[in-house]
Amino acid sequence: MKVTHEGSMEEYKRLIKNPPLGPKVPIKSSRTDPYAVDDKCVLAVIRSDSRREGIKEALRVIGGVTPLCDEVEGEIVIKPNCNTDDPFPRNTHPETVRIIAESLIEAGFPPEHIVVGDMSGRYRGLPTRHTMENMGLKKVADDLGIKLSYFEEEEWVTVKHPRNKAWPKGDKDTETHL
Repeated sequence: MKVTHEGSMEEYKRLIKNPPLGPKVPIKSSRTDPYAVDDKCVLAVIRSDSRREGIKEALRVIGGVTPLCDEVEGEIVIKPNCNTDDPFPRNTHPETVRIIAESLIEAGFPPEHIVVGDMSGRYRGLPTRHTMENMGLKKVADDLGIKLSYFEEEEWVTVKHPRNKAWPKGDKDTETHL
């Protein structure tokens, strides 16, 4: 399906008019960053002519994917950039998602617990289902046996974040999230 600005805006307006408010749930505490050093994020910058080798080297430099998998009781979400179905570099290259997912699987994480998820942008990306398919992410998911999540189609919940200063109209104690 071709994703158009008009169709995307229609979907966006539907979501704004009828936001999918969900049940109120407490905010979960964040996991400790397995890669942080002295409370600072670790970053790897790798220059390579090979996407696969560059990503693999970056993962190796930061300590591999095994620390991500430790103590995970549910699913790991890979969140690519899927604003529109424009090709890389405007969005995440599907091979980047493939390499990260393959690395998780090689580390022993079950493919059925790996989810690629996003909600596309309102200008020309909604519905996300079609954007991900057009980008090639559905093929990656099918090839590897991993799941896709289109955030606007999922069940939403309402949480109060302690640092949030902007509140939805009518309820000063909550914020709507996926």
